[in-house]
Amino acid sequence: MNEFENHLFYINEDRAKLVFKVLMESYYAKKGIFNEKNLFPDDILPGNLKIGSKEHALFYFYSVLGDARVKSSVNYQKFRRLHEKDMKYFNPYFIAKQKYPKTEFELVEDGTLEYILGMEIGNPTPVRLARYMISSSKRIIEIYKGNPLNIFDGVKDVKQAREKIIKEVDGYGSHLSSLFLTFCIKHNLMHFDNDNSLLPKIDFHDVTLAFAFGILVPKFKDTEEGIRRDKCTDKLQNFLSYFSQKYNYNVIDLDSALWALGSHVCTKLDWLECWNRCSVKEYCYVKPGSDNKKKKNGDEITYEESKFYPFKESRIKNIGDLQDLFIPSFSDRDLL
Repeated sequence: MNEFENHLFYINEDRAKLVFKVLMESYYAKKGIFNEKNLFPDDILPGNLKIGSKEHALFYFYSVLGDARVKSSVNYQKFRRLHEKDMKYFNPYFIAKQKYPKTEFELVEDGTLEYILGMEIGNPTPVRLARYMISSSKRIIEIYKGNPLNIFDGVKDVKQAREKIIKEVDGYGSHLSSLFLTFCIKHNLMHFDNDNSLLPKIDFHDVTLAFAFGILVPKFKDTEEGIRRDKCTDKLQNFLSYFSQKYNYNVIDLDSALWALGSHVCTKLDWLECWNRCSVKEYCYVKPGSDNKKKKNGDEITYEESKFYPFKESRIKNIGDLQDLFIPSFSDRDLL
């Protein structure tokens, strides 16, 4: 058993070499979905924000805290609107002075930070998010002069930077720390000597595509057992970082391509979307093999001819973000 497998699955590096090459060529050439605008929610910033400023970093610092168990595009859209409406909710000196919520069961008072996060952002756990925002604001004021980028002063290793923010900031675990660093590097707010060693945040879309492309290979077939995302995260995260360094890929671009394709195409679970918007559909393990043979000449598929993905997926509700369950179905598939 190698470092990228366990008793549930293994990661096929040769398959990744084949598929990721085509995926990244499509990404850089802006083919299919990659030719569309506003694919990434972090790219669309508030109109009253100066790009590259400390306020730019603070916008990501707080909005990333809210990006858990929510739809990312909606989360950042709501934070953008709040920033344009009132910038004080992104000022650590203002946030640090807010009343700290005592329990999850208290009646939320109008005007409190948790009230704003619930009403304006629609966060499903506004009390918890308010606690994180208040405690993290106090931390960066006391030690880092109100600027989250100062956390990384003197740090040249991106993996050390990730460990430092996990240790220093309440609410930033392994996933959100990777996401914050991804945004900051991507938008030139900071850089490290080894940016390509970043461990990217692994979410629903990364796991979905790893299954669909035949890169993450289950050690069972045709079962309702499934694999929880938290059982895949560490292995896939380390593999994407390893793969990017070994084959000279930009890990942030690779992660972005996977996210965009998974978020804007694969979640539709619609063969019409798959055929007409995915530039790497020939390498998909879960699309109908019969339709692939029928349409391999490249003609657009019509709505009447479209089919839903046979790939079974269940997002378990009310259990937690890490409990997403992936149930591959392999009958009648072509792996090209």
